[in-house]
Amino acid sequence: MDVCDAYSKTNFKLHGVLHSITSDFPVYANLSGWSTKGRLACPSCARGTHLMWLENGHKFCYVRHRRYLPISHPFYFDDAEFDGNVELGHAPKPCSSNDVLIQLQGLRFTYVKGGTQNVEIYKRDEEQIWKKRSIFFDLPYWEHNPRRHNLDIIQIEKNICDNMLGTLLNLEGKYEDNLKARQDLQLRKI
Repeated sequence: MDVCDAYSKTNFKLHGVLHSITSDFPVYANLSGWSTKGRLACPSCARGTHLMWLENGHKFCYVRHRRYLPISHPFYFDDAEFDGNVELGHAPKPCSSNDVLIQLQGLRFTYVKGGTQNVEIYKRDEEQIWKKRSIFFDLPYWEHNPRRHNLDIIQIEKNICDNMLGTLLNLEGKYEDNLKARQDLQLRKI
């Protein structure tokens, strides 16, 4: 846009650039178009997400995140302090913008009240992780941006802290420790 410099009394063109977006996890899903629910909820692992179904809690638990640690880290091969398994995997390669655009190629989305429908797939496909194409890809430089979306660590820490304090203090509606959670831990031998 044209802007006037009051000091030098000259006009110049002002260009704005969106560097990256920092948000919590639900907003991440909304802005990026990635589904952060279900089998492929981890945007870092993408299709390499490892999960397990908790029989008693009736929800997914995402596992094998020690693979993001350096091999020299003491937790990497530690089986006693975790679920009895040694971590032998390596962290998946992050999805580049080019990878994202290739995955979105050929998909058309119809936006309806209450959600998005992918018109190319008439049955709900569990492998379909994109709910929409992010409008930010319309920016000419967005696909070249290595860090498009960042998670707000303060918000994440607050949620974890709320759950931990709620569990420790047994606050009504704020605790994660219940009979079903303990039964799932027993099944996993933790």
